[in-house]
Amino acid sequence: MYHMSAEQQKAPSLRGKAAKAGAWLAGLRMTQRVLSTLRLVVLARLLSPADFGLFGVAMLAISFLETFTQTGTEVALIRHKDPSKAFINTAWAVQVLRAVALTILLLLFSAPIAHFFKTSEAAGLLRLLAVSIFIRGFTSLGIVFMRRDLQYRKLCVYSMTNTLVELVVTVICALVLRNAWALVWGRVIGQLAACAVSYGIAPYWPTRTFDRSSMKELYGFGRWIFGSSLLVYLLREGDDIVLGRIAGAEQLGLYQMSYRLSNLPATQITHVVSRITLPAYASLQDQPARLRAVFLETLQLVCLVSIPLAIGIICVAPSLTAGILGASWISATPAIQWLAFFGLIRSIGANSGPVFLAMGRPEIETKLLLGKFLLLAAIIFPLVLKYQIMGACWAVVINAVLAKPVTDYLVLRLIRCRVREMVHAQIWPLLGALLMAAVLWALDFFVPMAPGIAKMCMQIVTGALVYGGFLLWADRTYDLRLWKGLRKVMKGLRPDA
Repeated sequence: MYHMSAEQQKAPSLRGKAAKAGAWLAGLRMTQRVLSTLRLVVLARLLSPADFGLFGVAMLAISFLETFTQTGTEVALIRHKDPSKAFINTAWAVQVLRAVALTILLLLFSAPIAHFFKTSEAAGLLRLLAVSIFIRGFTSLGIVFMRRDLQYRKLCVYSMTNTLVELVVTVICALVLRNAWALVWGRVIGQLAACAVSYGIAPYWPTRTFDRSSMKELYGFGRWIFGSSLLVYLLREGDDIVLGRIAGAEQLGLYQMSYRLSNLPATQITHVVSRITLPAYASLQDQPARLRAVFLETLQLVCLVSIPLAIGIICVAPSLTAGILGASWISATPAIQWLAFFGLIRSIGANSGPVFLAMGRPEIETKLLLGKFLLLAAIIFPLVLKYQIMGACWAVVINAVLAKPVTDYLVLRLIRCRVREMVHAQIWPLLGALLMAAVLWALDFFVPMAPGIAKMCMQIVTGALVYGGFLLWADRTYDLRLWKGLRKVMKGLRPDA
């Protein structure tokens, strides 16, 4: 009788655990995104683009300071197979000290930051937002271990608390205040509620132990995480900084709303993929064949979802702005379409970063990000100066398109994967999405309708039927097993799975 090795027995259980965790996290992110989208739609009717721009300026500053104090403790704890008590307590101390330092920096530099963006009103917003940073620093480390162990059922409670409280508080404050302060109060109260819940579902009470060797280990790993985080910030927020400085808060508000809506699929997919694949890949770092198989399965699943969603957003963008956001946001339509294409590349590439970290090669990610940053810095200033919001859109798209082949090559070499295998995981969803776009274009040409909610609903239903029908036909005709990843996720949703 054939007996499986311990390694072979462990892999299916890991895959099943990751599938269940992915199902819970995907469901959580879908729910959060529905609520956040509802929040954005309501707030877009209550607040102006300038209000969103003011809040955006404040969040740019916070992200900047958070990046410059990035320690990499969470990634180090997730990757560490058996962290000691001293290591955990040291990580806790670093987390708290970082929060205190950030709070002080925000209080001290709120006025200069507001002056840089030529928006004095942002200084008060920054001082209040400093409170949310301080509160978040005391979140229980048990949340990190639940993420490491893929216990996303309980984590849903923690994340949904923040989302629901922030939603309710922000909308109520927007109805009363009708300005950017509503966004800030929602952020602060939501963070306070989430911190309290973290000790209810994953309590961790540290001691005063502070270990020098643990600190040295954290620094050795964290310096590369810091470098990557800094470059990620500059790539993610550099366009916002340049646009906000040159074009002002209103243009920044239009751009950030366009980014949020167009990158809804990318943002949620990258979040789910990074949360699930890092611990899963880390556990398979000594099994290259198994890692390669899981990587390709994940890539195929991401493409099945992200490609039609991104192309669908490009098709429905005129109706989205006219029917959902309102007249003051119609000028954002072209930006939404270009940024949706950027979001597509971003979501597909989300599967690469965790590979570098899991394989203990964070320097590869850092060097890739450095190259992307240098390219973005070279093109964004002239494009924004001449074309403002559209210049920012074109800059991030060009940067993403040129960087993708390099990233793919490095991932393929690291996990010893063939180009044909990677192409196979992406080609059929792409063909289905292109067919969907062609049908929607033909429908718009032969049955013209004014942009609005009715047209958007018709486009969504038609696109879903065309894309789903094409994949079902391709799956049965060529035995592609395209729905394999989706079936695993659905299986993970079952209570008895």
